Amino acid sequence: MKRKELKFTIGRSNECNIILADDSVSRLHAELIFLKDGNLFITDCHSMNGTTLIRNGKEKSIRQEFLSLNDTLQFGDIVMTVKELSDAIPEKIKSFDSALMPDPQMDQPYRKPWVNGSRLVRCDCGAVKPKKGCCLECGQ
Repeated sequence: MKRKELKFTIGRSNECNIILADDSVSRLHAELIFLKDGNLFITDCHSMNGTTLIRNGKEKSIRQEFLSLNDTLQFGDIVMTVKELSDAIPEKIKSFDSALMPDPQMDQPYRKPWVNGSRLVRCDCGAVKPKKGCCLECGQ
């Protein structure tokens, strides 16, 4: 059986695939879904502070929405581009094709090796970095 989509959870919990270390972010805030047809889709998981889509300078509170890499999302007080979220997921998973078969290990939450259980925060320069690590952009 071929995989139709890949889901990644976003939130404050250590159980999430993409961890955002901010009290304004719910434990399970949203799901980012990579559809087989190449589209990206976001679903807010009834978060306390909501998910906002920022597209072409206009903000829109959303529950579900198709995304582009040019969009920006706000989870509580945390603002991130869709590209930054996408980059937090390994390329081999994002670029799956019709030959990709389900991987039993994929049922376990994925942790990007450089994050190594760390939470992500926004650096003063604006880049995303591990909470207790150096920023790859500015070195802080």
